[in-house]
Order: sequence, then C-alpha cells, then structure tokens
Amino acid sequence: FFKRGKKIIQCENLNVKDITANEKGTSFVLDSHGQFEISLYGKKNAWNAAGVITALVGLGFKIEDIRKAIKTFTGPKRRFEQKFVNKETYLFDDYAHHPKEIEATINAARKKFSGKRIIVVFQSHTFSRTQALLKDFSKALSRADYTFVLPIFSSARENPVDFSVTHHNIEESAERNVKAVDSKDSLLAELRKILKRGDVIFTMGAGDVYKLEGDIIEIIRKV
Repeated sequence: FFKRGKKIIQCENLNVKDITANEKGTSFVLDSHGQFEISLYGKKNAWNAAGVITALVGLGFKIEDIRKAIKTFTGPKRRFEQKFVNKETYLFDDYAHHPKEIEATINAARKKFSGKRIIVVFQSHTFSRTQALLKDFSKALSRADYTFVLPIFSSARENPVDFSVTHHNIEESAERNVKAVDSKDSLLAELRKILKRGDVIFTMGAGDVYKLEGDIIEIIRKV
C-alpha cells in the first residue's frame, strides 16, 4: 500500500505541547509549527489534530491555511456533540463506548466546564464487552458527578442468555456516583430529582441512548 503512495506521518515523533482548554475549545503547540486552536476538547482531539496538521504539511499545504481551516472544524456527529443548551444547562451526546473513551470525554468536560456538575446517562453496548471490561467501565463512569446506567444494548451477533452480566453489575462494581436504572421512565424520574441549572448532561454509548434527547430536553427546559 505504501509503495503506491507517500508515508508522511510517524505518530511517535509528534511533539504536542501546552494543551490547554477554554470556553472556545483547545489550544496546543505542535513542533516548530507554533500554536493551533480547535473547537474540540480533550487531549485525544489535540493529538488527532496534530496528526492532520502533520499530514497536510507533508502534502504541501501552507501552515497558515491549515491553522485557519482546522480552527473551524466542529468534529463528527456523536463526539462531544452539543444537542441543546438552556439557562447554562447543557445536553451533549457522545459515542464513547469503551472505558478509555468514557474517561477521556468526562475529563474533557471537566476542563471545559470547570465547576459544573457532570451527569452521564450511559448505555453499554454488547454483553461481551461489558463483561470483559466491567471494572474499567465502573471506574471510568465514577468520574462523573452522577452516572445513570441503562440496560445493556445487545448486539445481533450475541445472545443475551449466554451472559450473566447486567447493567446492575456496573453499579455494584463502582465505588461511587453510579446508579443502574431499569427503564426510560426510571431514568427520567431520577433526572427530574437531581437536575439543577448549570448542569452538563451527556447521553453516552454506542446503542440507541441518543434517542432520549427529546425527553431530556423537556426536563432541562423546566429547570
């Protein structure tokens, strides 16, 4: 494959420094190319951007043109995607379905919204992944101020009866801040009890948790 093209990136050689977050996004310094700003959050997005910049430089694009273009990139769907905001209360949706992704998203939210409560509505995808990474899921989800865990979203390639793990095991394995809920109505009832003005809510996971957007927005409107 590389014989037909041009290999231009060695990721281990990317020198990304001074990663800082503010209300508009993230800034960082890359090698000898100087400072860049992106509208996304978290170290992973800074490293992704650094890889893109390096690729574009290798293809001959001017550094100032790259700097302008990358600043306005808003990111893909379901990655820290803002769905609604009202009275400083936010709803985001994120595809994070692995403990490392969950941790990175919550950490990025902490940096963007310093001092605000982070509330996660999580739906694990596949019984096999939940069983294999149970403790890691519990640890990552405990980083939020409140996490509500919905029943596991199964995959067509697995039979739920072959597994003993449930969403309640994520709560049982967590040290703090994680609660299993058995239905959409139970979740919405919990949100109505705890939600305050200024909170930041995430629907999170690779299943159909994003479909709760409308119901959560209605709760936010009444805060």
